[in-house]
Parts: sequence; C-alpha cells; structure tokens
Amino acid sequence: MKTSLPLTGLLTASFCLSMALALAAQDPGHGPGGRGGMGGFQEAIHQLFASHTKIKRTVEMTETGYKSRTISDDPEIAKTLQKHVKEMRERLGAGMMIRRWDPAFAELVEHYKDLEHDFKEVPGGVEMIAKGKTPEAIKVAQNHARIVSGFVEKGSKQMHASHPRALGDEKPATPTGGITKTACPACQEAPKADCANCKAAAATPEPTAKGKAVESPAPHHPPSTGDARKPLPLLAPMAEHQRANMRDHLAAIQEIVTALSANDFNGVAQSAARIGSSEQMGRMCSHMGAGAPGFTETALHFHRTADTIGIAAKQRDAGAALKAVAATLQTCVGCHATYRQEIVDEKKWNELTKVAP
Repeated sequence: MKTSLPLTGLLTASFCLSMALALAAQDPGHGPGGRGGMGGFQEAIHQLFASHTKIKRTVEMTETGYKSRTISDDPEIAKTLQKHVKEMRERLGAGMMIRRWDPAFAELVEHYKDLEHDFKEVPGGVEMIAKGKTPEAIKVAQNHARIVSGFVEKGSKQMHASHPRALGDEKPATPTGGITKTACPACQEAPKADCANCKAAAATPEPTAKGKAVESPAPHHPPSTGDARKPLPLLAPMAEHQRANMRDHLAAIQEIVTALSANDFNGVAQSAARIGSSEQMGRMCSHMGAGAPGFTETALHFHRTADTIGIAAKQRDAGAALKAVAATLQTCVGCHATYRQEIVDEKKWNELTKVAP
C-alpha cells in the first residue's frame, strides 16, 4: 500500500502534464522554447532590466568593433552581470536563438561565427572587446553594443522592443536602443503577400532618428468569437516570451516528476525553484498582467503553489510533493481555462495599461 500513493500521483501528474502541454502549445508556428535552466537564464535577464539604474555602462566604438565596460556597485547585480554574459556566449556559440522575434538579435546569431569576443571579469562586472572578421560583422557587433546600452538606459521599457538589423535598408539602432516595428508573430522571417499583418507592418513609417517607437501592427489572427475566456492583452513579443516561459514551466514539471520517480529529492527541489516565486517573477507577472485585471494574482498564485513542491522535497515527502505537483498543475489548467492571449498594438497596450505614449 505504501507504493500506491506515489504511483497514483505519478499517473495523475502525467495526465495533468499532458493537459497542460496541450494548453500551452498555442503557438504551433514556433519550435519548443523550454530547456533545462532556461528559467534561471530568463530570471537573470529580468533582474538586470529591473535593476538597470544600478548598472553603469561605457562603450567605445573601434575600427573593428567595440570595447565595453558594464559594472554595478551592487555585488549581487555584478555577479548576475558576469553570469549573464557567460550564458549569452554559450548560447550564441551553440547557435541558439536569443530574442528570435527581434530582427537585430536574429542578425547577431547569423553573423556570430564572424565575431571574436574577449570577455574579462572585472571588479563590479565585465569588460568586453568585440571584433568583427568582416565589415558586415563589425556593423552587427556595433549595432548590438548600442542596443545593450539602450537596455541599460531604459530598463524594462526596452524589454519587449524589437530593433532594426544593422545591414540592409534598415537604419542601425540609435545609442539609446531605437525601436522598430514588431515582427509579425505568424510570418516573422518570411513575410507573406496575403498576410494582413505584414501589409500593415509594411505601411507603418520607419522609426525617427531619435528612436521613437512606432505602433506595432494589428493582430495577425483576431480572437475567436466563440472563445468565452477573458482576453490577456499583450504585445506580440510579450506573448512569445510568455509562451516560452510556459514551455519552460512544463519542462520543469517533467523534471520534477522524473526526479520523484527516482526519489531524487534534490533534483525535485532544484527544478521546483525554477517555477517558484521570487521578486523578479513577481515583477514579470505584474508586467504581463498589466492589461488584464486579476491575471497577475492568478499568475502569482501558480508560483506560490509551486513553492510547496520544494518544501515537500526538502522534507523528503514524496506523497506531499506529488500532491503539490497536482495542485500546481491545477492552477495551470484553471488559468488557461480563464484567460487567452490577445495580441494588441502599442497604442492599445498603452491605453489598457495607462502608459503615456
């Protein structure tokens, strides 16, 4: 009888996981974004955006690229900076996409093999010397340096902005991280002639020299009139970011179930921490739910429920951990049954969140 509870719990968790996977897979046009450790990587990014006023950055453009120094007087922020730069180098070196909806970052991945980076940890942060092996790579590197400086200057306001490519007809980013049109969430890399969203994007004026934001195009797919769920208004990049987070949450749940089947309580606790509550996660939930009353509280409830998985793991109580997994997945099912993503343009987002244009 002692084994009946874990077995039943595992079956229940597997069934709920399948349901949650189906609910989260709302974007068949994009590949899986969840990977082990992705939650920590994204949390570091959110922390840096939120703490941008504590970061100091200087950039010197050179004939072959740029030299930069990014530091903070806050020891925790400094450590996060160093960790983030290492993780970015690993991901880009492996050919992994970073902010794939952002044209400038897609271009960076395309030319990364033609870039050399000399990274050095310094007191308070990092120093970087980037050199391009080709004239095109030099432009791409310098464009990236300007965009990162914009991140440091403007913080979370730049988190979901997209930026123009350095090459081609588009102008390179301004020193403050100029914003261009949001990519079509459906067509992205291959615009279609029959896509109303692509036509709207083509008709939208280019950003000014000062990097003034332009409105995102209208939704590519209008919400179904037969869907009675509450709309969760999001800019297209925010929606993609949210889907990637949900896929990573599912990956964490799968890791938890696998670890429980092997009585690996340390593994359970480690994966549970990825989806647990934190100050950074709270800020992200508030930002995502800014246009939908009640969503932020629902999202925070998910993360706080996930905390109970880690508590049970520390107590080495498999039964309690499985019940916590089931309760956590139930919050997933409840949230997806209540809300649906609705892509909106910049003007609508500002109206709903009462942000000045």
